[in-house]
Amino acid sequence: MRLGLADLARRVEVSRAANERYLEALAEVDVPAPVAGLLDAVSRRVVKDHRPYRALRPVSREEAAVFQAVLSGEFLLRGFTNLDLRNCLTPLHPWDRQDPPGLSAWVTRLLRLLRAHGLIRKVSGTRYYRVTDRGHRIMSAALAVREADIAELAA
Repeated sequence: MRLGLADLARRVEVSRAANERYLEALAEVDVPAPVAGLLDAVSRRVVKDHRPYRALRPVSREEAAVFQAVLSGEFLLRGFTNLDLRNCLTPLHPWDRQDPPGLSAWVTRLLRLLRAHGLIRKVSGTRYYRVTDRGHRIMSAALAVREADIAELAA
């Protein structure tokens, strides 16, 4: 957008939408819900458009890294693309930088899996994806369970 007065109305609209998304993400922090109910929903196989998608393993190291990358604050306003996710996840995958098309295909399949489970949605007309409200709850819960101290859980 230009910095002149002509785009002022559009700038207000975009800024208001960004602030609303930020406030919605903050509101998810204090919502009480049992973790088992949240994680059980994504721990099952899903069929979407007659195509099966595997169950997520929300506490595994690889998927926790994906959740952490997707929930990163830098993607909260604009969203994220395949390239953004590739740059965050490159050290985790064995292809690293040897096979960029293979890495891009891997991230595409990962995005399809997250979309099938309803954790992210595509912004229409763009290459960007955003985390859904359900995705914020589930991925935040999975990361909290993964990082929880066993002494606190047993007490």
